[in-house]
Amino acid sequence: MSILHSSLSSSTPNVSGAISGQISRRSLIQLAVLSLALPTAHSANAEISLATAINRCARFRALSQRGAKAYAQLALDVMPEAAQKTLATVQRLFQQGFDDLAQASLTPDLRKQMTALQEEVTKLLGLINAKPKHDQLAAVNAQADKVLTLAHKATEALAQASASASKAASGKIIDMAGRQRMLSQRMAKNYYLTAANVNLTAATHQIQLDKAEFNTAMATLIKTPISTNAIREDLELCSAQWFLFEGALDLPRNRADAMKNVASTSERLLELTNSLTDKYEKALKDVLGNV
Repeated sequence: MSILHSSLSSSTPNVSGAISGQISRRSLIQLAVLSLALPTAHSANAEISLATAINRCARFRALSQRGAKAYAQLALDVMPEAAQKTLATVQRLFQQGFDDLAQASLTPDLRKQMTALQEEVTKLLGLINAKPKHDQLAAVNAQADKVLTLAHKATEALAQASASASKAASGKIIDMAGRQRMLSQRMAKNYYLTAANVNLTAATHQIQLDKAEFNTAMATLIKTPISTNAIREDLELCSAQWFLFEGALDLPRNRADAMKNVASTSERLLELTNSLTDKYEKALKDVLGNV
């Protein structure tokens, strides 16, 4: 399976760079597209587990929405320094994810899906690394959702990759926990789209759907039998942070303090749901072995 060229994550300047920097970024992105067929530099590494592969692929869903959220923050001038750091992190984690998945044992169909996903990720990085503009929000949102769709399809396929019913069910738990990361970022992204009056009706409706899904998933995860003390602690923290974030989403969109509140609470919820997903991955590997 191909991976993004490592220079993309290590050499790309910040979003706020000069015009010459933007040209350099475009050149790097073009090189990244050409490098899709190159073999991974870590091909000698040990094969990663199915649980890790599911977690990495599931994280792409959140990264797609987080990148679009940070771009929207920059376009709206909401905590721009933090948003620039977020974009750099998104780019690095995309790269890391593809590097890790290069070590997974994938079927030819899954490898094909990963290649298609990587191509769309490269397009998304090209958009969000350009100078933020209000009139580009719709295009960034559309590309982020395209990446989300492909990443979700690949994650679902990975969760079903094992012939064992128990292992497939365990994979779904990681999938569900990982999806909470994405929901936190999509809700924040759509909040900013409504603030910018972009896709107003659709974004408002999606926020309500995502709130309901997040609540349902939290209830399911709390009931799951695979629950260590560390997982239970994270679930409690996630529930508390979700209460704060859900309240922030109901604040007026035309207030600067409200938009900052959404930025900070969504990042904290992402941090907690990511920790929770990693703990599920570890717990399932401990129980099932290196599946």
